[in-house]
Amino acid sequence: GETEQDRAVRAACAAAPSGILIGGQERGIDPRQLFAVYGPEWYDLETAGAASWRWTASPGRLFIFAPQRQAVTLTSTPIALYDQQAANGFGERGTMRVSAAGGPIAELPVQTGQPFTVALDLQPGWNAISLELLAGNVRPVDLDPATGDVRLLSFALGPVDVQE
Repeated sequence: GETEQDRAVRAACAAAPSGILIGGQERGIDPRQLFAVYGPEWYDLETAGAASWRWTASPGRLFIFAPQRQAVTLTSTPIALYDQQAANGFGERGTMRVSAAGGPIAELPVQTGQPFTVALDLQPGWNAISLELLAGNVRPVDLDPATGDVRLLSFALGPVDVQE
């Protein structure tokens, strides 16, 4: 039987290219190489000038395929972070919990515009990595009806890069 993770990975892979960088470069699916895709919680890529980012609800999952057991680092830069104390609902600081199937890996202080890096020990096959902003989620329309944005959002990240 197909698991929820199998269905999510299949759906995410169908939406290629993944947009997640491996060592700074886009990479296609090859069972001999590291590959990563965004989970279904992530929204489409948004851009403004040279900047690009994706929004997600918490937790947002990344699925990383590893041909063998290996250590990697995941790096990204928060562009926006939900903060219920901030005037418009989005602040500059938060705490990101990173988890894998085995449980929590790290809780990191994060700040908009500042890259964060987390070390991951990948198992052979697909690895589900969850990124969760502890502040939770919000619908922008609930903060300001004029936005008309009914998406459930927690944070936006710039490009995600997995380094071998």
